[in-house]
Amino acid sequence: ASRKTGQRSVPCSRRTSVWSPSSASTTADSPAPATKSGAGDRGGCDDPPVRLHTVDLHRVRLPLVRPFRTSFGEQTVREVLVIQAVTDVGEGWGECAADVDPHYSPEFNDGARLALIDHLVPMLFAAGDELSGAAVADLLEPVKGHRMAKEALEVAVLDAELRAAGVSLAE
Repeated sequence: ASRKTGQRSVPCSRRTSVWSPSSASTTADSPAPATKSGAGDRGGCDDPPVRLHTVDLHRVRLPLVRPFRTSFGEQTVREVLVIQAVTDVGEGWGECAADVDPHYSPEFNDGARLALIDHLVPMLFAAGDELSGAAVADLLEPVKGHRMAKEALEVAVLDAELRAAGVSLAE
């Protein structure tokens, strides 16, 4: 899989292109993952499936209005991973809630980034035309842990579906 790294126009953000059509293909080395309910099953979802075109990771540094103090220390900036999933029906966004360091939770940004690039995103591309927001959790189940990274990817795909349908994620 090829990986591209570039700078965004926003100085406090770095973008990593994880997958694109030229690098996403199902091969003998990356078979479609089986789900709990069987390979190719979309978890009982009645929505039409979508095809994933690209997934980009954006590392964003947000200055806090005032310092955030906990027993782990003080933060003046919040660094997060934001995922952009572009499908054949539109684009969607998801935020990974992991922190910079694994002090509060075992998940952290760099670990989430590696799990996404090396395991989670390829599994969604392997699903081909059988992808939907409702099926993401089952497709990613073979990877243990990384709940925050999985959630961000699931929300990005679901957001793309809902935007295409003209429905708010809040609804």
